[in-house]
Amino acid sequence: MTRIDERQVITADNVKWLGEMIALMSAKSSDKMFCHSKVTQLYRGLISDIFYNNHNPNYHFSNGYDLAMEAICFLYQHVGCRLNDTTTVIKYGVPKEMTIMQACYFVVDKLIREDLRTVTKWESYDNPEYVELCEPFESVMQDNMKESDWQQVDAIIASLDLNKDELQTLDCFMSGKGLSETARTIHCGISTAFDRRKKMQKKYLQMMRF
Repeated sequence: MTRIDERQVITADNVKWLGEMIALMSAKSSDKMFCHSKVTQLYRGLISDIFYNNHNPNYHFSNGYDLAMEAICFLYQHVGCRLNDTTTVIKYGVPKEMTIMQACYFVVDKLIREDLRTVTKWESYDNPEYVELCEPFESVMQDNMKESDWQQVDAIIASLDLNKDELQTLDCFMSGKGLSETARTIHCGISTAFDRRKKMQKKYLQMMRF
């Protein structure tokens, strides 16, 4: 894979190649970070789309090429600029200045995370163990909670013997926050928040078996 020069000018001739390479490198990094079959599928599909389509007009591009299209469309807005010129993106609801190349990585990463979050959500809802775990906690969100219900939830949480970090993570999930929002709230990585949730699920399921 040819290294991208951050000083390179974005042109109509190279914008497709630049977008594909940035999307490919972003997908590769995400595949290593998340170790999820969905991200691996996007990454491998993108490799095939870029290098093995053989310019066949009947070639069916994979969902992974959506990442490249996102990057290409973003870069097209900056034709004539250099990759290391600055631009502004909205990050967590706040305008943030970064280079065009960094911003392109950001929009691709965001698309990957949104796609992964949707898949993880449905996988979780399809998993009986996850539903079993969430039922006593998610009932806290309801308006008709009785005092006895609160006591039951408190008793379950106490029996799990969670540490301070796990309790903070659980509080976020119980308040309806997703993985990314939870990670921002407690100042940790998304993978860390995900691992804590899985550990709490495991503790709860082990407790329920006895």
